[in-house]
Order: sequence, then C-alpha cells, then structure tokens
Amino acid sequence: MDGSSYMNMSLSGKFLKRKAQKVIETIRKHFPNCQAIAFRGISGALMAPVVAAELGLPLILVRKSTDSCHSNAKVEGCSRKEVKYVIIDDFIESGNTIETTIYAIEQYMACPVCLGAILYKGKSNGNSVTEYVFERLQEAYNIELIML
Repeated sequence: MDGSSYMNMSLSGKFLKRKAQKVIETIRKHFPNCQAIAFRGISGALMAPVVAAELGLPLILVRKSTDSCHSNAKVEGCSRKEVKYVIIDDFIESGNTIETTIYAIEQYMACPVCLGAILYKGKSNGNSVTEYVFERLQEAYNIELIML
C-alpha cells in the first residue's frame, strides 16, 4: 500500500492475519476467563471481530463521540450485564482509548470487569509507549496491558 497513513500496516491482510493469531494466543494464555472482546474505533474494529469469531466470544463496541451512524447507543454488543472482557486496540499513546472504553462499559453494564488490553501494534507512530502511561493504567484499573 502506498501513502503514509499510520493505518497502512493494519490494512494489510497478511499483517492482520498474523497479528490476529498472536492476539488469540495471548487471550488464551493470559485471559482464559475472558467472556467478551471490547473495542473502540477503526483500528479495534479491524481486529476485534476476527478474534472474537475465532474464540466464539461476543463483541462490545464502544463508539467514539464523533462517530456518525444510525444508532444513538454509546455501547452495543454483548447483552450480558456481568462480563469479563479484554480490550483490543492497535497501540497506546495517552491511554485515553482504554480509559474511555472502560468508563463507557461501566455505564452500560451492571458488573463489568476489564481483565486487560492487548495492543497489537505495540507502538504509536514509531514511538515506544512510555512506562508512565502503562503504570498509570495498570494501577488505576488493575488490568494487565500486553503489547505484541
């Protein structure tokens, strides 16, 4: 693919297939009690359905406030009110996507438990994730963060 978009690698079929397999293996190993896959944004939407289908798990979609669609629902998907879930995203920069996803799901479900997040690209535009953001999220939400 040509262009300089940060999504180019994520739009490659070979990349997605390889990373999906790694995400699936990681969930099986680190999150065996996972009951749903949560995501937000296009980068999560590229990976989460493939992983959820392979694992036989429902999806939880958290819309961005700027998303324009036919639904007013902020959170859609898994109908269980009590669920243990894992967030899938491409990378972490500020931690906002993970925090917003957890917050939205907490508003939607009675007793959700975020087990962790898997970051399938691991790095943000070539910059490594700062330890501060990782530590802050792990302490604030008691979750495991895994970069692939």
